[in-house]
Amino acid sequence: MRIYRPWLGDTFHTVDEMQDWISKYVWQTKQIAPLLYSHNLEVLANNIYRFLYDHIQYNVDGDLQQLFSPVCAWSKRKKGIDCKSYSVFASAILTNLGINHAIRQVRQTYYKPDYWTHVYVVIYQDQNQKSYSKNAPTYVIDATKHHNQEVNYLEKHDLMRLKHVGLNAPSVLSAEKQNIIDNFNKFCYFLLENQVPVATVNAIRQEVHKYTSQGIG
Repeated sequence: MRIYRPWLGDTFHTVDEMQDWISKYVWQTKQIAPLLYSHNLEVLANNIYRFLYDHIQYNVDGDLQQLFSPVCAWSKRKKGIDCKSYSVFASAILTNLGINHAIRQVRQTYYKPDYWTHVYVVIYQDQNQKSYSKNAPTYVIDATKHHNQEVNYLEKHDLMRLKHVGLNAPSVLSAEKQNIIDNFNKFCYFLLENQVPVATVNAIRQEVHKYTSQGIG
């Protein structure tokens, strides 16, 4: 957990701090990331949203701002975390999956409109770009909301995070191979829903990956 005081820097400094925190603790979501993966980016966004929304309580920070690493956020899940730590968690997952995304900072229409008061994560719909225009289409991940929809805002600023951890699937898969991957992911979800330990499910995934990476199967 990192504690800092907003008067030591503006909200853009806060997002820079988040960027550093994500890079430092991205490894903490290495095992959960594949369980949430979908080749359909909209489904992926909603998978991450549902995981965060369903498992971690939302709680607004006071004057003393806090950033939680994913593991720390999980340990504090009953007490709650705020939008910054939700975004750190979501961004770390996406970084492990090699998905182009950004931390979006906004000034909200109906809440302190003169200030940048909210952050969340967006996934770029087109994953084949090295840079993106200001109005590039995105999918939202905002676990502070009851429905995963973008807030009304007056102005936005995106800090882009390009993929750099190569755990994503090949960019072009046959329909048959993609169907196998999707069915295997569904099987993993089935095991988790039936109380099979996460460690066991991850061991299964690693064993399968050992053979598929060699072209077996």
